[in-house]
Amino acid sequence: VSKAIQLLGIDAERCRNFEEAKELASRVVYGKKKPFELLKLALVFLNVPERLRRQIIKRWRLANNPPLVDYAPYAAYVLEVEVFFQVAVSANLIASERPSNRVDIAYLFYLPFCVMFVSSDRLHRGCAPLFLRPDQQFVWGPDLKVGLSEINEHYLPLPEGIKEKGVMSFAIEPPKVGTCI
Repeated sequence: VSKAIQLLGIDAERCRNFEEAKELASRVVYGKKKPFELLKLALVFLNVPERLRRQIIKRWRLANNPPLVDYAPYAAYVLEVEVFFQVAVSANLIASERPSNRVDIAYLFYLPFCVMFVSSDRLHRGCAPLFLRPDQQFVWGPDLKVGLSEINEHYLPLPEGIKEKGVMSFAIEPPKVGTCI
């Protein structure tokens, strides 16, 4: 992986923070340079079986070698997260000794499919916002717990008869209380 990243011209040691690592990953994945090497790297990161790689490359060539982001947008996104992770580890922004970091970063693969990403993981707190679209938000897990507790406290005094009708009968949307998380 390190050699493949170097072939794409990535110099991870220059990165001083997550924002620079993300910028570098985006430039590589969404840039126009070395589309074949980028496709091959995506096949490696996505763990595509060797027997299928030739078919994918052949199909890509038949499509006139389009940029990965046009040919396989989700694969490009996953590759961007993976390159970001590799750059951040190489630049000592993410600890390589902690195996759980590998699993934690993989949760970012779900981001394109959600509106809100909630986590209490410090790695997510630093990285997830970099990958969010404008219509998405990151919510820090402890803040959500406080907000849910505030909502619970707001509705707790309601009479039992009202509560028995179900939450949707009296709480179609969250009340404007406390932190309004």
